[in-house]
Amino acid sequence: MINFKRLKNKKVVVMGLGLLGGGVETVRWLVKKGANVLVTDLKPKRELKESLEKLKGLPIKYVLEKHREEDFKNVDLIIKNPGVQKESKLAASGDIVLLSPGCASFGIFQNAYDRAIQFIKAVKNL
Repeated sequence: MINFKRLKNKKVVVMGLGLLGGGVETVRWLVKKGANVLVTDLKPKRELKESLEKLKGLPIKYVLEKHREEDFKNVDLIIKNPGVQKESKLAASGDIVLLSPGCASFGIFQNAYDRAIQFIKAVKNL
């Protein structure tokens, strides 16, 4: 199991950046902790424009419009967004954290940003 307090220089793949804000805030947190982050998403750049703008200037690598098998080998952590299909075989083994702040919350949180922050706090307490 990975120690979330020791992410510096760890290779982390975020599978599915998403559009609701949870993926963006998780990526920001990972970068802040010093992780080497690769974001992979099936959506094209134009569909992810808003999310990508929020991450502009951060040291992040991107692979868009596909999930490449080689990106999931020899990594320390894979974070799989809930929008990624369950059938995906690429993130089926190893340390996987299911990123779930994008789930329906029915008014429990103030907004998507608040939901992401609460999720990050929960992860920090693991």
